[in-house]
Amino acid sequence: RTVEYLSETALILRRDGGENGDFADMLMKTAETYMLSKRFSDAETMYKKAAEIFDGLGMTDENIEAELGVCNALLGEGKYDALAERIEKMKTYGNRNGEFSRLLALAYKNTGALGKLMRLKIGKGL
Repeated sequence: RTVEYLSETALILRRDGGENGDFADMLMKTAETYMLSKRFSDAETMYKKAAEIFDGLGMTDENIEAELGVCNALLGEGKYDALAERIEKMKTYGNRNGEFSRLLALAYKNTGALGKLMRLKIGKGL
């Protein structure tokens, strides 16, 4: 029921205001609900769309928060290669460098990228 309510609200926000910050915020709330339900693939989709909107609006802090959500959803799905690739391609980590470093280390460890893991650990990564 919660997801249905959030989805309906998101659709109304998009209809009335387009793909703006309010719509992206609602996507984030929906994604958080999906994460709690362990529906990681659905959460990933919502976070990606929110990140895209925030990036287009120049909302850096919000974009980083959405990117962190995408990464956590990928981790939940066990998509370690995609997780590492997404973090490596990010332009900025804001003040969340430690969280992204931790996720990147987990991705490297689980994909067997020991060389990259060692460079990350000695400070040549993020």
